[in-house]
Amino acid sequence: MRLVLIGGGFVNNSNNFQINKRIVEIDGKTSPKVLFIPTAMNDDENYIIEFVETYESRLGCRVEVLRCINHNPSDDEIKYRINSADLIYLGGGNYIKMIEQWMKYKIDTLLLEALKNETLIAGISAGAICWFKSGLRTNYGGEGYLESSGWGRVKHIFCPHYNQPKRAEAFHSLIQNRSDNEIGIGLEDDCALYLTGEACEVIGEPSKAWEFESIDGTLLKRNLTVALSKL
Repeated sequence: MRLVLIGGGFVNNSNNFQINKRIVEIDGKTSPKVLFIPTAMNDDENYIIEFVETYESRLGCRVEVLRCINHNPSDDEIKYRINSADLIYLGGGNYIKMIEQWMKYKIDTLLLEALKNETLIAGISAGAICWFKSGLRTNYGGEGYLESSGWGRVKHIFCPHYNQPKRAEAFHSLIQNRSDNEIGIGLEDDCALYLTGEACEVIGEPSKAWEFESIDGTLLKRNLTVALSKL
């Protein structure tokens, strides 16, 4: 397993750029082929342009884009793009719409296979939630935040954008009301966590990565660097 899970931020922002630079370093290839999947952002063309400018123009990668909102890719196209990528980057946005589209095209199954085959995969916000047991997302049909299930490759509960006060408050309540030994991970914008089967690395400022646990109804919060061995 090689996963980079990003709390949030803008891909062309200077602080976020350091994360992207590190992702390319982790991949280790010269001019790697990067597959960008912006489904959660409705295949927004401005989002795609920002990504291409960052990864192709600034980081020297070869970028391909898998669109499945206004484009109807064939099974062969999807398989080829995912299986031939050195690095796959899953964009942020609407988690529910993303998961629905991926199930429709069986992209979810292919991503899980790619992870098993040691392809480096990065996901930001919604693109990171899917890898956890569950995660806290925006309530798109109303106010506040809701928990949604993920694929469980990381056996914890995830909160992206932990720097947002109302979201953080909702996450505290979620973890505090869970059974003992449930671990929550909160990442602020411009902070990421690189996970392999054997090691962990906080990318960005360590002070923006947090771990939570409820013990007898009391919420415990600590900097993630203290407990990386648990992940």
